[in-house]
Amino acid sequence: MLNKYPAWKNILILIVVILGFLYSLPNLYPDDPALQVSHELTELSAGDLPTIMSALEAAEVNFFGEEVDSESILIRLNNLDDQLRAKTAIEEALGDSYIVALNLAPTTPGWLQAIGAGKMNLGLDLQGGVHFLMEVDMDAALTRRMEDNLSNVRTILREQRIRSRGLNLISISHLEVRFANDDDRSQARSELVEGFPDLQFQSREAEGVFILDMRMTPAVALQIQTDTLQANRTTLLNRVDTLGVSEPTVQQQGSDRIVVELPGMQDPAQAIRILQRIATLEFHLESELGAPSLSYETYLYDGVPVNVDNDVVLQGDRISNAVYQLDQNSQPSVNLSLDAQGGNQMNRATRDNVNRRLDILLIETKSRTITTVNEAGEEVEDIEFYEDKELIMHATIIQALGRQFSITGLTAREASDLAPLIRSGSSGGPYDDC
Repeated sequence: MLNKYPAWKNILILIVVILGFLYSLPNLYPDDPALQVSHELTELSAGDLPTIMSALEAAEVNFFGEEVDSESILIRLNNLDDQLRAKTAIEEALGDSYIVALNLAPTTPGWLQAIGAGKMNLGLDLQGGVHFLMEVDMDAALTRRMEDNLSNVRTILREQRIRSRGLNLISISHLEVRFANDDDRSQARSELVEGFPDLQFQSREAEGVFILDMRMTPAVALQIQTDTLQANRTTLLNRVDTLGVSEPTVQQQGSDRIVVELPGMQDPAQAIRILQRIATLEFHLESELGAPSLSYETYLYDGVPVNVDNDVVLQGDRISNAVYQLDQNSQPSVNLSLDAQGGNQMNRATRDNVNRRLDILLIETKSRTITTVNEAGEEVEDIEFYEDKELIMHATIIQALGRQFSITGLTAREASDLAPLIRSGSSGGPYDDC
């Protein structure tokens, strides 16, 4: 049968077929088993690659095609057995602060990549992977905010020398302050109203005690929940990036849940361990000399013991941003921005403590696998959660601080590491699998 179509149509069809063939070619090249190594919170250092290569050589694992950038190192392996052996060796050499994720590295030739050709990314239904539905613990976020308020109420009353008969956290949205007489309560109310615009104040009496109730409004509670959910979603997105998964999904579902889908994820246990890590920040003052031993905890900073006062000056959820940049003298610094309430709290805590040390604690809730023996004598693996506290900043207060201030006196490496540490700990509440 004769072809009755014009020549230009035949040529167009031929071009489309050739292009379709070219752009489908990457699917014929199998992926290499690989490991992607990154640090959970900071950039990799120059000494990480030699450490990794030494660990692999000691474990007698053959590898090739290492690819290095500031955020991750990709190591290609010959087979899946070598991949698992290499993961164990690298984790032992680098420690818990590094993420070693099983991955598949594309082998698409460079000339195909140059024209934008790549493998088709398959979803969970075609290549498997991991699906999480994570519920954010909103009660924990609200409780932490009210505990922060309670600590600051205590500080204000102490500064103004107003006697109270006790401060109690009644619920996740209600705290009460007890006084011996109405004059003390009235004076306290006038001092506290301006500092806590997000709370409603109400006076009452019970059994001869004068009580000042401070309650969080539903609108403020809803805003905290919204901010907490968004902060946790952002944190999960950053952590998913360290796993090297192509086209992951991290999206909100409902008012307190986040869906995470990781197509092609080979190591579900690793994904759970990384995604369930919770980081929060607390600002404290260094303990004064001669303070009672129960009023502080001791941490190491650059190998030196530091006594940190137990009272919390500021919670991490008051931090809006932390940015590493050079100051006016071209010296490394970390610029912090706080919300309005956080700025007021920081100013109150620092204006009378110039030349005293300000400390930042990074508190991480981590998980680890433990093996126990059940009643039948069988070994059973379970996940245990534990809290790890680290003193990440110990700086001198040189003037009263407000909503925006800088941390100086750092090396470039210390400043670039500190900024993401602070950002990672400024997000909201913990979450659980649903």
